[in-house]
Amino acid sequence: MTQLIFRYDTEDYVNEYAAEGILRAIRPLDAAGITGCFVITGKLIPALRKWGRGDVIQALARHEIGTHSLGHSAHPTINEYTDIADFDVALSRFLQEENACIAILKEAFGEEIVINATSAPGNSVSYVAQYGYAELGIREYLGGFTRDEVGNRPIYFCNVINTSTSFCLDTLYKLTRAEIDGVIEELAGKAVAILCHHPAMNMLREFWDKVNYDGVNTPEEEWRESARLSEAETVTWSENYAYFIEKVKNDPRFEIVTSEKIEERHFPVRDRVIDKAVLKQVRGQIEESFFPVTVPDSYSLCDLVFACRDLLLGKEKHICGKTFGFLSAPESITTPVTLTREELTTAAKEIPDTFLPTVLHAGEKRIGVSDFLRAALVLLTENIDTVTAIPAPWQINLDEFPILEKLNLKGSWVHTKDFEDAYISSRSRLQSYTIRLPRGTKRMIF
Repeated sequence: MTQLIFRYDTEDYVNEYAAEGILRAIRPLDAAGITGCFVITGKLIPALRKWGRGDVIQALARHEIGTHSLGHSAHPTINEYTDIADFDVALSRFLQEENACIAILKEAFGEEIVINATSAPGNSVSYVAQYGYAELGIREYLGGFTRDEVGNRPIYFCNVINTSTSFCLDTLYKLTRAEIDGVIEELAGKAVAILCHHPAMNMLREFWDKVNYDGVNTPEEEWRESARLSEAETVTWSENYAYFIEKVKNDPRFEIVTSEKIEERHFPVRDRVIDKAVLKQVRGQIEESFFPVTVPDSYSLCDLVFACRDLLLGKEKHICGKTFGFLSAPESITTPVTLTREELTTAAKEIPDTFLPTVLHAGEKRIGVSDFLRAALVLLTENIDTVTAIPAPWQINLDEFPILEKLNLKGSWVHTKDFEDAYISSRSRLQSYTIRLPRGTKRMIF
């Protein structure tokens, strides 16, 4: 059964007229008894109050509340201020801003609300944000570029569950009923189907940020209203939206859920333990394809690196937790290297619980983390004291994640002209060692 989520990027703090679009999105959900997930930009809440739209805030309170960043497209965007070499400085700035957003949401909807979900604002998909949301306890991240293009399985990446939009409800005013039926057929059979809608766009033709934040911050006193849809188009959107809701609600192929249910099914919280017996099951999979494994459990390459480190250092098992990739491209051997248990153990001592090092020192020998993992798997599962590491690619097969492989954010979305994307795209690929797939599912995508 396909898990289906109605997700709403609730963000337009420029167009007062568009506040009504939020209610247009909510009323049919309420009538159908469906809980939607409304991810909300922090700056929208004071705007709604300024416009006297307490009714909108009250209507939102009946649904799942998530975060959609503090300022969305206000410059500097998340991408712009985290595109720096110093990860810790970037993360600190991110946490400061997003804690401010969460404080606004809790003040509006109650301190007791649990925020499980977020959506990337526009193309602001910084790897720093994903690690940051994990620090904040937010588990599901919509809009990243690490995704299953075939089955739409959720992908664990940078310590959060990455999901992707399956269909954008903004376009419903353009579709016939037959076309909507075709969309629903395409959604059926996917692991997860996320229906995304920007509530302003059932009223407007232009996004608020494209009009007012394209490369620069337009002062509030100079904000321009976005062009509106015609009355006929808004009526068509509402009629098609109600039709869509009724169809999927009564289709037994779909289970309409909130974001927390994605984690429960695909990445349930439990101890994932790796010992020598597990490594024996894993080794063949890694030798077949240097890629995350799904049997006997869901393990990333970093999980396995940490486990081999701990077992070489004398522990009986490794309990998996947070994982990290690299901050710069790692080394790997170019000729065969013979390594003793003592040398691998020395190298293991250099592996921290945070970002993986670019090089390890096995006595006098320089090896990469990938070389360490392959050699340690052999040594630990065969209980031998010497192993020869053979040159092999250090990176996973990124052909399985084509959007991530080609990611280049410079010049995209509403970013400023001086946004270089000096680190975000390249470092996102370097986080591939954190990727996990749901347990028991196929390892590859294509």
